Order: sequence, then structure tokens, then C-alpha cells
Amino acid sequence: MGLQMNNAKTELMRMEKDVNREEQLEIDSIRYGVCRRVKYLGSIVDDDNDMETEIKSRIASADRCFYGLQKVLGRANISKKTKLKIYKTNIKPVLLYGCETWSLTKGMEHSLSVFENKVLRKIFGPVYDVHEQA
Repeated sequence: MGLQMNNAKTELMRMEKDVNREEQLEIDSIRYGVCRRVKYLGSIVDDDNDMETEIKSRIASADRCFYGLQKVLGRANISKKTKLKIYKTNIKPVLLYGCETWSLTKGMEHSLSVFENKVLRKIFGPVYDVHEQA
């Protein structure tokens, strides 16, 4: 096929427990370095298989998308239904990209809920409880 591997850009990631992570691989007198984290197809792959880094990265990306759309979501002349469609089509896919492979803890699930509630508060505005005012 004529493909060649770029030795300067090639690194090794070990996914085994109890292994020396700093060990280098040498093939034909070419040494390949070791990395602990790599971004692959938009998702962060960690040698510890820690999803927290990936989820924090997804929340940060969705947050940038949210702030880019904040003027639109804050307009009074756009219906809440339209704002929800904007959220579901522009922000939520950025947040949940790759979520099929996540194994969540309660803390990570809470972080995702906090972000979603922030966006929904912007869309629906403040909600006043009638019972608390009495």
C-alpha cells in the first residue's frame, strides 16, 4: 500500500496493571516512547482507563459550545421549544460523544447533571415555588 510509519510520532501505551510504565520499546534500533494519555477520535484514552478525564474534557467542550450559544438561548423572542431543540442538537451531542463506553461513578453522573441543569436553567429561566412564597 505504500504506507510508512512515522517513527518520531509513534508512542507506546501499556494497558496492563503492575507494569513499569516508563519502559520503552525498541525495534530495529528505534526507540518508541511511552505515553499515559492520548486523544483518539476525539476521546481521551488513559492507560488507567480512567473515565473522569474524558468526562471533564467533554463537559469543558460542551461548556464552550454553551457559551457560544448563550446569546441565542437568552433571547426572549425565541420559544423554549426552539431553545430545547438547539440544546439537544448542538450542545448535548458534544457532551455525550463517546458515552457508550463510559463507566460512570456517582460523582461523574452528578457532574453531568450539574452541567445539564445549568443549560436548562438558562433556557427556562428562574422557577419560583408558590409554596415557598406563602
